[in-house]
Amino acid sequence: MTFTGVAGATFDSPLYVLDPRAGQLCRGCTPVPVRPKTFAVLQYLAERPGALVTKQALLDAVWSDVEVSEDVVRISVGELRATFGDTRKAPAS
Repeated sequence: MTFTGVAGATFDSPLYVLDPRAGQLCRGCTPVPVRPKTFAVLQYLAERPGALVTKQALLDAVWSDVEVSEDVVRISVGELRATFGDTRKAPAS
C-alpha cells in the first residue's frame, strides 16, 4: 500500500493521495469517503511508516478527548482494510 503525501509528507503509495490539511483521501482524483476518526488513524499510521503502533498509542492519539473501548481501533482498522481492499487473513503488506 502506498500513499503520496501533501505538504512534504511522503507515504509509500502511487495509488492514493492522503491530504492531511484537507482531511481527505483520494484514489487518483476521486475522493474516498473515510470517517474523520478513521482518517485520523490512517494519518497517524502513515506518519510512522514501518513503526509498530500499539492499540494504546492509537487510542491516545485519536481518541484522547473521549472515553472509548478498544473496539474503536479494531473498527477503524477494519474500515481502512475495506477501503484499500485488504483483509486481515491476507494483508497487502
